[in-house]
Amino acid sequence: MAGEFNRWSQIVRTPGAAHVVAHHPVDVPSIDQSIPYSDARRGLRLLVHSVGDPRDLSTIDITATATIAMLEPWLATGLHLGRELSWKAAGYGNLRRDTLRIRPLRNR
Repeated sequence: MAGEFNRWSQIVRTPGAAHVVAHHPVDVPSIDQSIPYSDARRGLRLLVHSVGDPRDLSTIDITATATIAMLEPWLATGLHLGRELSWKAAGYGNLRRDTLRIRPLRNR
């Protein structure tokens, strides 16, 4: 069951973009856990639309504290409305660096 969630750590490996519709705190279980979740980490769940297809609604669970710290002020002020969040990453493990860009939604 835990494998059914979209994880930031996996999604960020491929550059992409999404429109953030909503967000809320969540406890994110480890990838290899099943119900009941006994070991979960505090995180942030983003409810997003694909930029290419606004009917495509999904979630992204984030536990990376640096990424959450970058997103929280933007989300708390409502600046995510009408904006696109795009990402890419370089490196792996402790050396991974996520790059986030926030810009107006592109017309497609």
